This record gives sequence, C-alpha cells and structure tokens, in this order.
Amino acid sequence: MITVNERIAELLRFTDEAYFSLTDDQLLDLQDALSEIVESGETGEADALRPQVALGAPRRVDLQAQSKVPLLLGRFQTGLRAWQVNPDPNTYFFVRNNTTGELIFSLPLIDMRRGRQPRPSGVGEPPDELNATSTSSGVNAVDLLEKMAGRLSPGLNSVTAVVYDVCSNTVDIQLDGVTQTEPSLSLESDFVRHELDRSPILDTEITVPATGSESRGIEIRIAAQMASRQGLVRAEGDRLLLSWHLIFVRLDAPPVIVSAFVPVQEVRNPEGETVYNARFVVQLGVQGHPVPPGNYQVYSDLGTGFRGPFPLTVRE
Repeated sequence: MITVNERIAELLRFTDEAYFSLTDDQLLDLQDALSEIVESGETGEADALRPQVALGAPRRVDLQAQSKVPLLLGRFQTGLRAWQVNPDPNTYFFVRNNTTGELIFSLPLIDMRRGRQPRPSGVGEPPDELNATSTSSGVNAVDLLEKMAGRLSPGLNSVTAVVYDVCSNTVDIQLDGVTQTEPSLSLESDFVRHELDRSPILDTEITVPATGSESRGIEIRIAAQMASRQGLVRAEGDRLLLSWHLIFVRLDAPPVIVSAFVPVQEVRNPEGETVYNARFVVQLGVQGHPVPPGNYQVYSDLGTGFRGPFPLTVRE
C-alpha cells in the first residue's frame, strides 16, 4: 500500500525545469492538494492527524547555469503538534554527498538566532480542543544553496528533511558545473568495533537504548546489508568503507552528527548479486565519541535514506 508520505512526495515531483518557475498560485494549489491527501489518511482518522514532511527536487542542477538549488518542502500538522514542536525553527535539511560520504545540515527554516525569536516548543498553555485538532498544511519553495550557506559540493547529493521526530523522503540531486575534486582516503573510526559478516542475507537492525549515561557510555549496534555502493567510500588499499552517520535531534537546538567509517564485507546474496555487509558497535560517551546530555530523537544514515527516529535520553 502506498503511504501518505509517498503520495505527498509524488505530488511534489515535477520536471527539473518546472522547479525553477513555480508560481505562488501553483504553490497554493499544491498546499490544498496536500491537505486532501493527508486528511484522507491511509486507514482512517488517526492517520489524518499524523504530522507529515515530504520533499520534491530536480534530479540535476547545473550550478554554473543556475544561481539556486530549488527544493519543495511539504508539511502537515495539527494545532497540538505545532504547539508541541514549533515547525519552522525545528526544520532542518540534511545533505549527504555520495562521493565523499560527508553529511552536513542546514540552517533551520527560520533561524532562532536572528531577529524575532520564534516561540519555544511546548511552552505555555497547550491549545484548547478546537485549536488542538485543527490542521494546517504548507508547501514552501526553498533555495537549498542558500539554506546550506553555499556549502554544497558537486556530485550526487541526497537530501532529507527532519522536523524533530518526523523525517521526509530522501531526494537525490546531481550537482554539475563545478570542478569536482577527488575525495581523500577515509580512515576507520576508533570508537567503532566491527566484525566482517559473510552472511548472504543480513537484515538491517539498529539497536538504540532508550536511556544512557555519558559517563558510563552508550552502545549502539548496527547490522545492515547494502545492495549498492551509494553509501560506500574509498579507503587505503582500495578497500571500501561504509560512511555512516548518527544524527541526534533536540527540540529548538541544532542537531549533533556522529560520523564513522566502517569496513564492509563484499558477499553474494542468494540471487548471485553483489551486496555489502556491515556489522558494528558504536561507543558513545566518555569511552567513545562524546554526546552532550539531553533528550534526543536519533536517526541512522546508512547511505540510502534515514532510519528512525529512536528516542534516547542521555544523562551525565
């Protein structure tokens, strides 16, 4: 069954040229269509009240011919959700360059550090029943190049939007027109323990504890099988490493990204196709990579879109 989010993503799909010329009237029509999609739900009223985030983007942009990288952001929420999670200061775009494996994030949709301060999330009296169950939707035209402060790199870039505990589909944009430098060799990360798994079938498993202590350490366990080399980068001796990222998202605060390079095992699946296995444990806290105390929604990026969120409370 096609999900609500997939239907919204399809709504935001156009030819590459059309993204550069959408009018305000067209954006309003998209907003109305988005509302109809979400309010119809998948299985009833409960689905109609779930917050939604989706992206649309051109497949290719020539940065020498164009001065922007257009992105369509579709969102839907109830009044209660908008009070719990103020959407604009908590909407971030994450961009993964598939050549280097680097993952960076944008300025928030509205930067709380500049000008008038948006309302903090969940502060004050919650909305009454009428306003809590009211719904709102929007389709925004965003210049990704501006939001990333010009930090986009040439090559294939994968873009995902996150609004605290909700993430969008992932869109791929090929950026041309700028000289592409050869990526440097990647090094294994010392806070990761790995084993080479030669299993022909390996289900993706991501284990994140609900709570943990920075002083005692936190272990996160990952097992995954990749069908393509999109999440892989070169290492010394022409070895392949998985460029993996753990994204920690807090309310009304910039995200924290923990990145690691992990060896993979090339195997054949039962169909005889080449696949790549990764199995590893990430150590966080004083015994590994530091993570500040706080309440987080955690996402895992294995190169083919985000997995999660996984709620995690980190104590001192």
